[in-house]
Amino acid sequence: ISGALLALPSMMCTCCTAPVAIGLRRSGAPAGATVAYWLANPLLNPAVLVFLGLTVPWPFVTTRVVVGIAVVLIAAVLVSRRFSTVEVETPEALPADPQTWGEMLSRFGRALGRYLLILVPEYVLLVVLVGFFSGWLSDFAALNQHAGPLALLLVGVIGAALVIPTGGEIPVVVGLTAAGASHGVAGVLLITLPALSIPSIVMVARHFGVRTTLLVTGWVVVGGLLAAGLLVALT
Repeated sequence: ISGALLALPSMMCTCCTAPVAIGLRRSGAPAGATVAYWLANPLLNPAVLVFLGLTVPWPFVTTRVVVGIAVVLIAAVLVSRRFSTVEVETPEALPADPQTWGEMLSRFGRALGRYLLILVPEYVLLVVLVGFFSGWLSDFAALNQHAGPLALLLVGVIGAALVIPTGGEIPVVVGLTAAGASHGVAGVLLITLPALSIPSIVMVARHFGVRTTLLVTGWVVVGGLLAAGLLVALT
């Protein structure tokens, strides 16, 4: 709960909050609280919720808030239980606080250099690859026509893979519903589009482990399916 509440004023997308979550975990923050912070930033962003309320009917906002809270808190519980039963690496020891401005600037420069050399090229490459295939991946109308009952599941998986900016799910959902997409598809994307992306998954997996990250990803997709059912029921 504390991790989720601390995420509310941050208002970052999933790719922006992933490096912060990595830093929190390296500093020894609890795994569950760190995951809650990571997911709550994009899912419970107050500004996005306000824009959502100004753009679409109340059932969409209610679905986002109710399912978003459930996804964040249950994911945190799942990760906490997993990290309490498996052997994990000891968090990195924090160095002593810098004593001079020069030492502080030097440490900041080294940390920034690591991000520029490792995370930035990785992020750019993954975003380019996802963007290259996004037109084909996001043909949700074709999915709905050819995938049958698996359509919502496929939409959820693809939504969790695509990269969007903060609030980018709003025009996507509005455009799809205006084009005739079902409320089930809209409900899935309300959760999976903002919550995750391939770059953020890859970045976080290095510090939480592949299995734990896949567990969180799977739960987010399930949350999208729950959002689809709730939105259909409310409308």
